[in-house]
Amino acid sequence: MKYLHLIALMILGNVSAQEKSLVQSGLLSAYLTYAPSYHFESKSSTFYVVGKLEGYLSQKISISGEGAYYLGNGQQSKSVFNYNNNLSVGPNFHYVRNNNDLSLGFQAGIAFTETPRVGAPTIGEKNVSPMIAPVIGYTNYFFKYFHFFVNARLCMGQHLASQAVNLAELRFAAGLGFNFQSKR
Repeated sequence: MKYLHLIALMILGNVSAQEKSLVQSGLLSAYLTYAPSYHFESKSSTFYVVGKLEGYLSQKISISGEGAYYLGNGQQSKSVFNYNNNLSVGPNFHYVRNNNDLSLGFQAGIAFTETPRVGAPTIGEKNVSPMIAPVIGYTNYFFKYFHFFVNARLCMGQHLASQAVNLAELRFAAGLGFNFQSKR
């Protein structure tokens, strides 16, 4: 427990000792994490590996791109999807205080989906579907090259094949990310 207090004091000391916020024009940040989600139509948990790259145009505006690779659902039962991978990009608006960054974003993208076909367990109906996702997040840039983050996104879209499937799910991501300043 003493070590946790010591680490917390070092992080807080580092943040308070910085004269200027790390969040500014030219900041690039990225992460790769495991992200659980809840798929509303099937009422099941699904899981992804998610990667994000974000570039700050100013302290208040950034552009980010995100990719999500579908790992399956958390139940033993057959999943609604064989896969549901997606790519999205869009602007984020930030409220920054010191190195604490609260953000709200809106992303548009595409979902690469495949649903199981009845009677054919390995071959499904593939589709590329448009999707949108409002995103809310909090990031703490505690060090020049690292940050902690947590965010939630509501992915919305429709798999349109012979059997329409709603893509709506709530996805969470959290963890440690990397960042650096690309401008001097």
